[in-house]
Amino acid sequence: MEQIEFFLKTISKKILFILLFFSAVVPSVMQASLPNWAALKNGAVKITSFLTKHEIAVGAIVVIAFVWMWKKLKEVKKKLKESKEAKKREPKKLEEVKKIKLNAKLVKAAKNGDLKAVVSLFETENIDINWKDDFGDTALITAAWRGSLEVVEFLLKHNADTSQKNECNNTALITAIHNRHLGVIKLLLPTENIGISWENHDGGRTLLAAVQSARPEFVKLLFKGKVSVDQESMGQALIAAVEEGIPDIVKLLLLEKEIDINQQDDYGITALMTASLKSHSERVELLLARNETNVNLKTDDALTSLEIAAIFENK
Repeated sequence: MEQIEFFLKTISKKILFILLFFSAVVPSVMQASLPNWAALKNGAVKITSFLTKHEIAVGAIVVIAFVWMWKKLKEVKKKLKESKEAKKREPKKLEEVKKIKLNAKLVKAAKNGDLKAVVSLFETENIDINWKDDFGDTALITAAWRGSLEVVEFLLKHNADTSQKNECNNTALITAIHNRHLGVIKLLLPTENIGISWENHDGGRTLLAAVQSARPEFVKLLFKGKVSVDQESMGQALIAAVEEGIPDIVKLLLLEKEIDINQQDDYGITALMTASLKSHSERVELLLARNETNVNLKTDDALTSLEIAAIFENK
């Protein structure tokens, strides 16, 4: 406390000295030109007297004022620094906005099947071929949705990534299957001659999309292209094929050695149970023709295929 008091007294004495010095060195010419100089001097003496009597209070006021000014100076310095940094970033932001607009044009051109516009963008601008829009779609995915063979072929030649997925978790190949574009499917099918492999593709979801499309030729193409599907996904595809009611696809799936005909879904339902549920006698016969078909498996509700068939036959 004594140190603070000493500091404040020191500050007030300095201010007092400055005031006294100022009053002593004012030129006589200035004094003559000011009719009220005597009054001003008298006021200065009174102020000086007040400062002398209240050294600590004056010192505290000076310190507070100094701290306030210091904070304000720091704020100004900070704002100046931020302003300079913002100016440095501005060209980069403009460049990023320009790139986004150009890439968006590419996706739109691909979606419209406009090969001329796609080629023009590649010839004149630095394009990111795998850029994604707000829905996660790349130019290749939108071209596959459109079914534009020319645009898909052009993008593949420029190394478009076929494993990219949109917000619906669909690749360009799955998109083409959903929209039943056979020509595009053939272009996108992973094969060694165009440098695409199944390594980064979801073979299970791709096969399921082909099954749900109700097009046996799509399933044939996938198997011909050596689609990589795990046993569980293969079983799920079989259940879906039975549920969709497509005997030709069921037959194709049953030809696969890796398939688990007794695969159960999240509710414990097998392909045979699904066929029994739908009262599809033809599909039931196809499944029973396989020796490994287990007729005694039960659902989560403890029902066998025979019990399910009896329940729905009576209905």
